[in-house]
Amino acid sequence: MHVNITRLKTASGWLRMVVALSLMIMNYSVAAENALVVMETTSPRATMQSFITLTEEAADRYAEFRDSPNPATQQALSQIAIKAERLLDLSEVAPANRSKMADETFYLLMDSIARLELPDSEQIPDASLAFMDEEKTEPMKRWRIPHTEITITLVEQGAFAGEYQFSSRTVKNARQLYKTVRDLPYLRPMSIDNVYRMNELITGWMIPMVWVEALPAWANYAVFGQVVWKWLAVMLLVGIGLGAVTVVNRWVHSKVRDSSFSSYLRYLSTPLALLIVLPLWRYFAREQINVTGAGVELSHSILFVFYGITLVWVVWLSANQIAEAIIASPRIKIESLDASLLRLISRTIGVIAIMVLFVRMLNELGVPVYGLVTGAGVGGIAIALASKNTLENFMGRLICSPIARCGWAIFVALTRNPPRAGDRSAESNRSGFVPPKYAVSMTF
Repeated sequence: MHVNITRLKTASGWLRMVVALSLMIMNYSVAAENALVVMETTSPRATMQSFITLTEEAADRYAEFRDSPNPATQQALSQIAIKAERLLDLSEVAPANRSKMADETFYLLMDSIARLELPDSEQIPDASLAFMDEEKTEPMKRWRIPHTEITITLVEQGAFAGEYQFSSRTVKNARQLYKTVRDLPYLRPMSIDNVYRMNELITGWMIPMVWVEALPAWANYAVFGQVVWKWLAVMLLVGIGLGAVTVVNRWVHSKVRDSSFSSYLRYLSTPLALLIVLPLWRYFAREQINVTGAGVELSHSILFVFYGITLVWVVWLSANQIAEAIIASPRIKIESLDASLLRLISRTIGVIAIMVLFVRMLNELGVPVYGLVTGAGVGGIAIALASKNTLENFMGRLICSPIARCGWAIFVALTRNPPRAGDRSAESNRSGFVPPKYAVSMTF
């Protein structure tokens, strides 16, 4: 009887796992289906109509999530931001922040445009007119909602070239526009009262809206575009994450580091702890707390920087450990030039990898990397000239390798008159030979 109960429990556990996986696959399938819906952007009229249609869909998705908060309805609501990216020119927004910024900007424009008087659809240029200006010579560059700064422009470069999107300036000034018109009444029927306020207050399915609405008024007061309780929740998340990483780091440094693999794994625990904490922090901040306003760009930029630092940390530890593992072999003396050369090579590789990660991180944060790379090329020449002696010794040790010694022995045997040895390498090779100075350092 005991065996049967155990089997039943095991079968029940597997059944729950299969059901959970099935639901997750269904959720991703629904998300993928929603993401494949095409947003027409072939003209100002098509873009405007796509925007209006998306606002109606957003209202429906919010109603479904409000009535039944769960991962599936939240996933469907989050697809609105993915579709909104197609309608907005986010070229001036850092790539790391584009997804959340699209969500933020969409609801700001949704709330603002609902309070403005729009022209009839026939008065907005369509595909047949958008490609000609008044002189019929070139495509229409932009169209603006009358008496506003909201502009739809023709994208001329990038992945969306030839399409019409809300301009980058409109994206940048969306919050200011909202502050200007937020006290005006809605001019069209809206199923959501005060759209952007809803976006400020809404949370993920783990935090019921009933709890949020039950908070005192001061907790739901917006500061820099985000309500007070969300700022406090984000700071609490940061404190918990830093506390967990600090505990791991203290355990790591409770023993002195050596060249063993177990010591490497021990010291790798801190960056690995960060790699676990950071995605959890991102999920709760973005999907459950739903950061808004200034918290969007700030939190995502800081998070991305910490990701970069963590990866740099892992690369540096790993590069040094590989070198130490090779040096630990019986063939290499710890204090020999071979060991020093291996350490230099590993650190050089580590520095190159760090530079690549650093450039990638800056690019994702919107920093103009190409100018920096050009400057680094000029600086590299100066560094190379300054480190001439180091490079000479480095090349000298390469010449001291077994292959180079064999070649030099052949040369000596043929000439029988070897030149005097120089002193460009810090150590003689095992045969007592030191390469000549002119063989190590050549002046051009």
